Amino acid sequence: MRLMKHRLTNSLALRLLLTTVLALAMVFAILTLGIGYLLHQHPDLLDAHSLQEEADMLIRGLRFDPAGRPVSITIPNQAQWLYTALPDDTKYRLLDTRGRPLLSSEPGGQALSPAGKPFDPALRQFEIRIAGHALSVHTFDVGPPHNRYLLQVAGSLRLGDVLRRVFTMQAEKALTFNLSLALLIFAAVLFCVFHHMLKPLRRASQETEQITPRSLGVRLTLDSMPCELYPLIESFNDSLARLEKGFQVQQEFLAAAAHELKTPLTLLRAGIEMEDKLEDKSALLREADLMARHVQQLLQLAELSEIQNYQFAPTTLASVAEETVGYLQRRAAMAGVEIELILEQKPDSTLADASAVFVLLKNILENAILHTPQQGTVRVLIREGEIRICDQGPGIQPQHLPHLFTRFWRAPGNRYDGAGLGLAICLEIAQAHGWLLQAINNDEGAIFKLRWRA
Repeated sequence: MRLMKHRLTNSLALRLLLTTVLALAMVFAILTLGIGYLLHQHPDLLDAHSLQEEADMLIRGLRFDPAGRPVSITIPNQAQWLYTALPDDTKYRLLDTRGRPLLSSEPGGQALSPAGKPFDPALRQFEIRIAGHALSVHTFDVGPPHNRYLLQVAGSLRLGDVLRRVFTMQAEKALTFNLSLALLIFAAVLFCVFHHMLKPLRRASQETEQITPRSLGVRLTLDSMPCELYPLIESFNDSLARLEKGFQVQQEFLAAAAHELKTPLTLLRAGIEMEDKLEDKSALLREADLMARHVQQLLQLAELSEIQNYQFAPTTLASVAEETVGYLQRRAAMAGVEIELILEQKPDSTLADASAVFVLLKNILENAILHTPQQGTVRVLIREGEIRICDQGPGIQPQHLPHLFTRFWRAPGNRYDGAGLGLAICLEIAQAHGWLLQAINNDEGAIFKLRWRA
């Protein structure tokens, strides 16, 4: 949970998303405040805009006779009622250039002009009072210069104030809703865009997770990767190449050293056996055999640490287990230990290297025989997807369990000869196959469990 929280707080996509959405939200907020300020502090702008729209509507509705003289104005029904229901608050006049009325919103309507002043066609905006109410009047040109008419549109300030309040209230609600919806949609779209843009990075992360000491030859691909990340990916691939080279040199040295030591050890043992003057050959031969066994294990470890050295084929692990038990029966008999093979369920064939599996089971069985007292029994239990090897020894100290498969580790006070490589080799083989190898204690001794997928 803590790791997931850490990943979220350090997510590049989340940071980009939050930063962009926050910036857009600030722009929307500034825009909303600006519109609200204009509506409240400069209401005349809205009034002028409203009168302009009314004039455009009237001009679109003008009808002319064949001689080009205006004869009527067609007004939409949703606007016609304003002139009928509120004749003192909204008016229009269509005049000629001398101010003579041609069409009017009310019968007998005359040209509108400021109180006590004659009609002036050059006066485009002014206020008048009718029946005690102030009206704002705007004058617009209609038609070409050679056949020009004047359209006067008047709206009362009180009506404009009411309409402005209603409009402002509705505009604020609509603006808030639309901007919020736009912000959510933008965030969703941006999330999808970032998700798609970062897909190559997620693929690179998945490829990186698959890289192990057994797959150092893998390289991250540059397909669809942003060009800004090319240097990083190439540097990482170069580091993998250097690491792979170093690992190969190490394995090659280990294998070469083991091979070079085998022949001298063989000659040394032969020399000891042929020397008649030595009083205690047995101790020297035992040490020579121990060194030879260490060299053999080092050679096995070097070979089994490279995945390309395995030869995978369909294998019945029960058959390999039966072969291993048969191979070690004589050694078990010499130690006074019985090996009991229990086949609860014969597992299906699985992809494995039979020779490597033989080495794995042999090493574990040898340890079980060594730790089982005389007249004891080592049980090999085979079932679907699992092999268990149970001994009747003293068990494994709990503090030793984490180190059991570590290379060259030997339990303190261990009375058996060995270099601490046998179980490390078993772990290498299990990991190469993608299997799980673990050791636990029970009431009778230790249990080694090998699990695989059928």
